[in-house]
Amino acid sequence: MDLVKISVITICYQDFDGLCKTLGTVEMQTAPVYEHIIVAKSLRETEIKHLTKHYASQNRKFIFNQDKSLYNAMNIGLDQASGDYTYFLNSGDYFFDRGSYSHMSDVMNTTNGECACFRTLQVDSTDPIGFVRPGTKRFKLDRVPFGHQGFVSPRETTTPVMYYDETNRISADSAWMKRKVKAYGAVISKNIIAVHELGGVSNLPSLKSIKLRFRCNGLSTGLKEATKFMLLTILGRKLFYRLLMASNKYDRCDR
Repeated sequence: MDLVKISVITICYQDFDGLCKTLGTVEMQTAPVYEHIIVAKSLRETEIKHLTKHYASQNRKFIFNQDKSLYNAMNIGLDQASGDYTYFLNSGDYFFDRGSYSHMSDVMNTTNGECACFRTLQVDSTDPIGFVRPGTKRFKLDRVPFGHQGFVSPRETTTPVMYYDETNRISADSAWMKRKVKAYGAVISKNIIAVHELGGVSNLPSLKSIKLRFRCNGLSTGLKEATKFMLLTILGRKLFYRLLMASNKYDRCDR
């Protein structure tokens, strides 16, 4: 059996340290990564020189300052990928252990062209406790409770390509995964393959995220985001995330 080829795509915006962390964990994998595409914007010239000098590799491609937004960058990554499958591990996120890519490849070798959903560990710098997404009580695909850090999907080799909706500036990733699962089906693995650092606009409520939720997701979702922002203000970041993860029925994990 020929081994499947998985293209790892990393998106970075003004996060040199996070990108170096992600690159380091990719290089530490016991199985060679078929292809690694980095789409990065707003890095200093000295940082770009460091990356191209210290992380240059035959299977790695850097694309600097070409994207217009996060989801445009993810679509650029999809266009550049040449593997059988694509997987997003964005700047600051990292593989769970040295065997994550190997395990991911093993699972994809047993599929018939479906997507695959893996678990991820959600962590925050302010808290020694992490949470595994999805929890064991929510292993079902009807709502796709998986993060894109745990999602591997077939790469379209013919048109039309299934792209991210760039007009949806805050939740296009979950909508894209749902469309992918509907088109290809999916298998589920209980293994954790990646660690996601919390604190981005999609999971840390702010005035900006409230505005985006109202604009992109409607009144109900916008009001929910405003409620989350109030809870964040009252509880503080650590307690807010603990409450949020518990309400989502993620499994607690002491780090």
